[in-house]
Amino acid sequence: MVALSAQRRSGGFTLVELLVVIVIIGILAGLLLPVIGNAITQTKITACLHNQQQLYKLGTLYASSHKGSWPSAKGEDLWLSLRRTAPPLIEEGHASILHCMVLDPELSVDETNYRGPVVPFARVGATEPLGADKIGNHGEKRGGCVLYKDGSVQEHELDHPKWEDCATKLSP
Repeated sequence: MVALSAQRRSGGFTLVELLVVIVIIGILAGLLLPVIGNAITQTKITACLHNQQQLYKLGTLYASSHKGSWPSAKGEDLWLSLRRTAPPLIEEGHASILHCMVLDPELSVDETNYRGPVVPFARVGATEPLGADKIGNHGEKRGGCVLYKDGSVQEHELDHPKWEDCATKLSP
């Protein structure tokens, strides 16, 4: 009988095995990174939608204390006026509600990147936009979120007629 001797391995990977593992990890990373990036962007868009809904609720809260009238400001000043009330409806620590974080802008607490109506709230039609992202908030080739007078918020693509409607009814 011939005894076969078993070779013992030192417990490490061979160079070929190590290269195969690196290639597999690279392929998986290449497949997963776009998915993770899209999920993060969608989360930021959802936060943008939520911020605009909260601004609408703050406007209605203001109106409940002022005989049903929203602040008389127009454009982005409509949203910034909610910081200037006494007491402020948006305190400094919560000023991020005025910011769309899709592209992570660096804004001060007294700036917003949401547009407002070119006319006072009372003159905005029932189905017209009340506010929206400034152009480019969601990237150069994307539209943005639009807040309507009824309190609903929708995301529209750049070429959507409702997004294009914002160009004439909201501040630049």
